[in-house]
Amino acid sequence: MDLKIDTQAQDDRTVMTLEGEVDLSTAPALRQQLASIVDGGADHVVVDLRQVGFMDSTGLGVLMGAHLRLRERDGDLSIVAEEGPVLRVLTLAKLTDVFPVSSTLP
Repeated sequence: MDLKIDTQAQDDRTVMTLEGEVDLSTAPALRQQLASIVDGGADHVVVDLRQVGFMDSTGLGVLMGAHLRLRERDGDLSIVAEEGPVLRVLTLAKLTDVFPVSSTLP
């Protein structure tokens, strides 16, 4: 399945809304888009995963990489996810201890 990525500036945050699946085949596009946002000067990034039905470890690695790049410049990455398979994967990987995770957009 494909991954749709929509990016919008909201106040001092950049919100990236994903729809589809984040896996080995779609993670490179996500990585490229996140890198573009960070390189473009965004310091506070929100990734909305509420419309993502599946995420594997490749997607987790992309999120972690973006988190580390943002932290280097005192920025942050936060996640929006509802109960379901994606939040379960984030929880099992203990990334809910790394990223702020909420069920709604801030």
